Amino acid sequence: MKIKNILFISPADFEGLFQRHQAFAELLAQKGYRVYFLNPLQNNGFAFKRNFFKNNLVQLTIKLPFRAANAYLWQKMATKLSILIVKNKLKLNNASTCLWLADPSMFSFSKLPFKRKLYDRCDLHGHFPGQNRSAWEAYEKEIFANADLITYTHDVLLKDIPDNFRKKAIKSANACSEKIKCKQKNKNLFAAGKINLVSSGAHFEWVDIKWLDMLTDCPLIQLNIAGEGRGKEFNKLTNKKNVKFHGKLSHNNLYRLYESCDVGLVPFKSSALIDAVDPIKAYEYAAVGLEIWGPPVKGLESNSLINSFIATPQDLSKQIKAESWKEINKREIPRWPQRLNRILDRLELKG
Repeated sequence: MKIKNILFISPADFEGLFQRHQAFAELLAQKGYRVYFLNPLQNNGFAFKRNFFKNNLVQLTIKLPFRAANAYLWQKMATKLSILIVKNKLKLNNASTCLWLADPSMFSFSKLPFKRKLYDRCDLHGHFPGQNRSAWEAYEKEIFANADLITYTHDVLLKDIPDNFRKKAIKSANACSEKIKCKQKNKNLFAAGKINLVSSGAHFEWVDIKWLDMLTDCPLIQLNIAGEGRGKEFNKLTNKKNVKFHGKLSHNNLYRLYESCDVGLVPFKSSALIDAVDPIKAYEYAAVGLEIWGPPVKGLESNSLINSFIATPQDLSKQIKAESWKEINKREIPRWPQRLNRILDRLELKG
């Protein structure tokens, strides 16, 4: 039977920061599949909500009395309850449905007899701050065995997939939204008086706030922060005179902010999590034609989109005092449709 439905289980809310999951869900809906996008489980209640967001795309929200992503047995119960709710409310025909699983904590869905089952592995799960690594490893162990196809965004993510499952794994790196138009910047930034930097995304424990603080100690720097942040160091940083905290921005406003800046920042700390990251923001910065800076950490040094690695105030001064800034050529930045089509070819869903 032909695939008609996609049950898309996401680790990120559809209306959150536009990234891999929202991009793929939208494109699948545009191709004519009925996409049921299940947002991350909510707790402290019991409810089911569906929101017909766009043509062929339906947002699903499930609220349960509990969720326990760090406790295997409790989370197994939560996913079993979720399965019962989905079966009762959607009444999907498994023979015409593809499971697109991007949240490994919902592993029990991978045991259902869907026509096709894909695991989209885009992070080193279990390595986020506060996660119980053994629980997340158990979730992925079951998913690896049940999936028809495993996609991964970074070579590091292939290394801990068991050898007997690697034959069904393909690399599918991140990309840039088609909503961002490629531009080219070629100017002497120092001549402008201020160098406008932008750092976007979640400024949580994996972000090097001290590195950002070091950059903003330079009076020629104006730092723009878009997204979220937390902690005393972050609050102190956003109170500096040459730092503007924009908070969460709509997609269009975020892209406009990019266009007003000169340099995009990828300010990650060194960790196992970052060793396996393929930052979407780097693709976005490159598409706009920004210089891209990062700290010299292992997980970033192999990223071909990053132009300069800055470790010290002396490195920053040297960068600023250079006779001219690099000419950022208009590069062909991969877009989400390119990544999706390769996946659909392997899943035998293209058409």
